[in-house]
Amino acid sequence: MKNKRPVIVGVFVFAALVIFVLGVMTLGGQKSIFNKGASINAVFDEVNGLQVGNNVWYAGVKVGTITEISLTKEGKVAVVMNIKEDAHPLIKKDTKAKVGADGFIGNKIIVLSGGSPGAAMVENGSTLLVERAISTDEMMATLQDNNKNILAITTNFKAISDQMVNGKGTIGKLLNDEQMFTDLQQAIVTIKGAAINAQKLAANVSDYTAKLTSKGSLANDLVTDTVLFSRLRSTARQVDLLSKNAGEVLADLKEASATINHSMADKSTSIGLLLNDKETAADIKATIKNLQAGTQKLDENMEALQHNFLLRGFFKKKEKDKY
Repeated sequence: MKNKRPVIVGVFVFAALVIFVLGVMTLGGQKSIFNKGASINAVFDEVNGLQVGNNVWYAGVKVGTITEISLTKEGKVAVVMNIKEDAHPLIKKDTKAKVGADGFIGNKIIVLSGGSPGAAMVENGSTLLVERAISTDEMMATLQDNNKNILAITTNFKAISDQMVNGKGTIGKLLNDEQMFTDLQQAIVTIKGAAINAQKLAANVSDYTAKLTSKGSLANDLVTDTVLFSRLRSTARQVDLLSKNAGEVLADLKEASATINHSMADKSTSIGLLLNDKETAADIKATIKNLQAGTQKLDENMEALQHNFLLRGFFKKKEKDKY
């Protein structure tokens, strides 16, 4: 028994050593402490609880761990990251780093993002650009402000709904006054009818315009046929000249009419004497009657001469000469 006890103790010690080594290797595999890779720096204004050993993520994949955190002379936080050897080529010089969280309230991590495909790979010991991340306090403050705004909005909606229920305002009256709703409905029907009529009118105008622009129509000929347009222009000029001549003729007629009227009013002229002196008019009528009577008697005398035996031969000979 005395010889077995050291053996048992040795077995337990060996097992403990194995467990310890396995634990160290496991933790080393998770935190990448023992992995060879590039050492990259980043300087933040604040890290919000970031600790050594926290992970570094790129595109949602763990690519390294935090190996050192220190304060600079300017009061900023310098963070050293150990990037895996296989992930090192993915990190470009224009890649940016920011402090994030593994979940909403999880451990703090460094999140790498961006990087142009054509940019050069970051060198060992280089410092990346940083991107300011929103802190939890800022998020809570924003949420609090949003809650206040939502509360104000719901309060306003409550006041508006109370007014609507009580029949106040246009919408409240519309919801509670049936006559107003009926009038509004009729107005909408009228507006729809007007819109339909407007569409019909627009269609008619479009159809009429299409007919005007179709070949063979007068409007199209006036626009496209230069010969017809020249003829119409010449005709318009002739009509204009004719209207001017007609105006001159009317002026002459007006002047002649005025002269005749003046002559008719003046008794010293023949026309005025005939129109205004009754005795002269009566004498002229009597003279005309005497002339008519003398003409009738002269016809009778000529008839008598034709039947006179002395002149009968003369008239017969004259009749024969006509044929």
